[in-house]
Amino acid sequence: MTSLTEDEVLARFQEWADGEPSVRAAILTSSRVNPQPDVVDVLSDFDIEVYVESLESYRHNDDWMNAFGPILVRCPWKPESLEDGWLTRMAVFKDGFRIDFQLTDQGLAKERYVDGFRVLLDKDGISEGLEAPTYEGYRICKPSLDEWQKFVNEFWWDAIYTAKSLARDELFYAKFTFDSIMRFNYFQKLIEWSICVEHGWDTQPNKFGRFFKKYVSADRWTRIESTFAGADIQDNWEAFLNALDLFRELAKEVGAHLGYPYPLMLDHEVTEYIGEIRGVEL
Repeated sequence: MTSLTEDEVLARFQEWADGEPSVRAAILTSSRVNPQPDVVDVLSDFDIEVYVESLESYRHNDDWMNAFGPILVRCPWKPESLEDGWLTRMAVFKDGFRIDFQLTDQGLAKERYVDGFRVLLDKDGISEGLEAPTYEGYRICKPSLDEWQKFVNEFWWDAIYTAKSLARDELFYAKFTFDSIMRFNYFQKLIEWSICVEHGWDTQPNKFGRFFKKYVSADRWTRIESTFAGADIQDNWEAFLNALDLFRELAKEVGAHLGYPYPLMLDHEVTEYIGEIRGVEL
């Protein structure tokens, strides 16, 4: 674990950038410029966008990253080509910190910084005129009626896949359909909406549920925890059914707040069908 402070890590970057004639500007982004409290900790990465005169010296050789210290592991493991005009180079250093570099020889992309930024270096004044961030990218949007109806219908459609795979003792497939598709396509989004209903639509619970525990009640968090299970099929059945119960409760609350109907008949009939699947002998 790193004992270096943020200022010490950035000082290493500053020293390197000052000595690189091709580097013209650098901007810190992501979690370390997020205005929410308690977002940054010792495990937080440094996301730095670097504007250079030419990418040629960086495209085929990553030795320049050694200036920040010995590298523990890097990604990609060897230099790779451009993507949309940007080079991505990431490394965890043996001193314990991680820097995700993005380098480009294109002009300053002002629209990239709506979610916050900090100018680390600007040799030519190209960052002048950057507008204050609006943090729109972090905001949760209210669903439209059509989006809501499609969302709820598809949740119950996909629930049948999980039930079938559990009934067949297909653990890997059950984990994929439930812990990947259902949890992150539907359950995560519904929890985000419910948090915004309670705390306001400017609330930012971050990606993939990182800050859910900070925003939900202790009782509700316990119920969310009850939707996770290990490898036992019966435990997964219980977690799956707990998730259906919690989805139903949250969807009714969110739908009532938005003025959208909840399809009780669909819920009832699919739940009955899932019960039949669980009881079938294969």
